[in-house]
Amino acid sequence: MTCMCILRYLGNPTGQQLALKDVQALIRFCIKHKLVLLADEVYQENVYTPQPFVSARKVLSDMGPPYDKVD
Repeated sequence: MTCMCILRYLGNPTGQQLALKDVQALIRFCIKHKLVLLADEVYQENVYTPQPFVSARKVLSDMGPPYDKVD
């Protein structure tokens, strides 16, 4: 049985996004509990804050070992 954690920015009319530290914490949680993280980032261009959008996949690869080896 596979369990999932879903990160959604569905429609994202407000342009909100998670802070980098929160995405990192979510990734650590998913790995610790062997959960698949499904990041729905289709509206990643709808960001209205000074900070640029950072995808969960990019955060994962930037976290270094052992996180960068997770598919």
